[in-house]
Amino acid sequence: ESLREVTIKNPITGVTRRADVVGIDPSTKQITEIHQIGRATSTGLPVSRERNALSDILDSISKGGVAQKGGTKFSFSDTVKTFFTKYFKF
Repeated sequence: ESLREVTIKNPITGVTRRADVVGIDPSTKQITEIHQIGRATSTGLPVSRERNALSDILDSISKGGVAQKGGTKFSFSDTVKTFFTKYFKF
C-alpha cells in the first residue's frame, strides 16, 4: 500500500514535513519506505531544500516521530528506507 503527502512530525522540535510517497506494510500498518521527489543539482544530488526535508524526516524517525494522513497515524518500521528521485521537466 502507498500514500502520498504524508505528514511526519518530530515530537521534540515540532517540525513537520510531508513525505511525497510512503510505502506501508499492510500486515503491520508500519511505514517501510519514504520517497522524496524533487529537484536535483547538475551532479544529480538533491537540492538543499530536498536534503533538508530528508534530514528532518530522518531526525523525526530517530526521535520517535509519528506520521499521519487523514486522521490515521502510522509508526515506522525499524528498517524504514528513504529514497530520493529527481523529477524531470518536459
